Amino acid sequence: MAAIQAHYSDDKSTIALYVDGVLKTIGPQPEVLNSAIQMLGIKQIFDDDFMLGQGTYTGAAKTLDEIRAFKAQSNAAEATRLREEAQVLMRRADELEGKNL
Repeated sequence: MAAIQAHYSDDKSTIALYVDGVLKTIGPQPEVLNSAIQMLGIKQIFDDDFMLGQGTYTGAAKTLDEIRAFKAQSNAAEATRLREEAQVLMRRADELEGKNL
């Protein structure tokens, strides 16, 4: 594996990323850290599912299976909600067309 070093400016606003002793990229902290994460092959998931619907660190999912189960449950609940909303909208559309007078 490549030797990776991140050098921070004193105010930590800028990072220089060196790979095997050679400057790879330099710039604002978030962008450079994102480059490092990608170079390491880390898959990034941007959603709150790992928090399992709550807001404390201790309540976060301990396994990926917990996240998958939470996501499946959330998706099922959202699908039910959308189906119910669709039924209401279909009734309203029928009323507007005079089908349910």
